[in-house]
Amino acid sequence: MNSIVLAIKAKAWEKLIQFSLSEIVQTVSFKEGVILAHDLLYNKNMDDEISEFAIDLLQELQLHYPGEWGASWKYDALLGNACNFLCRRYELKYKAYKRAVQKADPPPANLLALLASCYNSPGIPPITSEETERYALMAVEKKEIFSVAALLRDIYEERGEEEKACYWNSIYQKFEEAEKVIKIHELEPEFLQDKMQQK
Repeated sequence: MNSIVLAIKAKAWEKLIQFSLSEIVQTVSFKEGVILAHDLLYNKNMDDEISEFAIDLLQELQLHYPGEWGASWKYDALLGNACNFLCRRYELKYKAYKRAVQKADPPPANLLALLASCYNSPGIPPITSEETERYALMAVEKKEIFSVAALLRDIYEERGEEEKACYWNSIYQKFEEAEKVIKIHELEPEFLQDKMQQK
């Protein structure tokens, strides 16, 4: 048994991340690689270096297995969720969620909401306020999402569109009883959802 397989079996993540991404991807299947990246991302010690490696591993899987990756929008959603979880790589998060929205037919409300939320990135957001508005409105047409109403209210306040800001503030207050948290794991591949339910 090779050293990579032994490190994976032992969940010796500190040892595993010493190997190159290409060595790891050549050792595991696509599905095993996705599960491994998920385990690394949510490692029990919440080690940022290991979680960052998970994002790199997902990108390597995307390059090494383009057919499998492209077969479902949920892999791009997973990559966006990984960046979202670590609160970094905002441009990558935006691009991953945007690809997922473009592939999903129709895109779920939560996915649209996550794409719109890219506007709340530090510095210059990777998404324009117009694009954010479009995706946010598409999301709230499908589902009452507390954070999306707040985002729309804030965008209209920034633009000085007081009437629209007041309207979305009232919707925000109405949605307070609705779902406050976007359930990101519902957007990931089913085999990962099953794995999380078993924990």
